[in-house]
Amino acid sequence: MKLLLPILFLFFTSCEIKSNKAEISSEPIKISYSEIKKENKKFVFVVIDYEDPKLHHRPGDVMYGVKLEELARTEWVKKRSCSNIKEYSNFTEDDGYRLMDQAKKDMSQFGLQYYLEVGNKVRDSELRDKIEKDSRRITNTKYLTFNSYKDASIARDRIISGE
Repeated sequence: MKLLLPILFLFFTSCEIKSNKAEISSEPIKISYSEIKKENKKFVFVVIDYEDPKLHHRPGDVMYGVKLEELARTEWVKKRSCSNIKEYSNFTEDDGYRLMDQAKKDMSQFGLQYYLEVGNKVRDSELRDKIEKDSRRITNTKYLTFNSYKDASIARDRIISGE
């Protein structure tokens, strides 16, 4: 019996399973860096150029017996904004357009301050109706892609600071 156990042990440890033609190997699996790189990881953000309306208003008044007409006009102030940086695996052009559409939607929800200011300051209803229609205008939208978060962050900071 003492002799049978070591023989059985050797028999079971040296067997290869060949029923499915699969061999079990104890060697580590090697994956090259180029295979991992194929994932197409991108860091993306959206840049939006837009114009916000700014109210210039002079209330109607009487000065030295002369009635001054109420004046109101809109000045357009150019601005630029960037979205947050998002990380994508297998980024496509469709993803870029989805990001731009969402950014435009988010930007159009702002600008309420102008309407409130017009409503509070302009008393002439015809004048108010005329300039109240002015709202934020998006003039340009684009997305930028980068291979690293660092590069995307540096570019975004430069755009925001106006460099």
